[in-house]
Amino acid sequence: MDNAMSNAPALNERIIEPSVVAATTMPTVYYAGRSGYAIESDGVYIPLSETAVGQHLRKAGVKREEVANLLCDIRTQNFVAYIGSVAGYQAGLHILEDNNRPFLVTTGPSVIAGTEGEWPFLRAFFAELFGDSEQHDAAMAWLRQARRNLLAGKRRPMP
Repeated sequence: MDNAMSNAPALNERIIEPSVVAATTMPTVYYAGRSGYAIESDGVYIPLSETAVGQHLRKAGVKREEVANLLCDIRTQNFVAYIGSVAGYQAGLHILEDNNRPFLVTTGPSVIAGTEGEWPFLRAFFAELFGDSEQHDAAMAWLRQARRNLLAGKRRPMP
């Protein structure tokens, strides 16, 4: 036997060890008809196709033959009317007040941090819009309360 063949690994010898994947938990999945699916991952909701959802379920340990049945259960038990962004709502599952239908907000608002200082452009804009009237004071109070509600995650109708 020549020297090159004697240094070759045996067929049953491992050359590279497989990486160990930590056990994952079952993802929360929502379904919205033609809009597709959304899966929760660390507080973020990611829109996915049915194939991609199946891959995530397999990764979580669902047997291949059980994926189709689980997808049927998701379609009926986790159906939502809408999946996407909605102004003023935090990310997560919400219920429409008028018809009691669930909808999934994928991303919450990005609120700019307030700082003290001069605001000449906006001050001039509001002065031109409202003048020096009670409407100006009411609009400023409404904006202040709307921002507080948004930061607190409260849905509260304003007058």
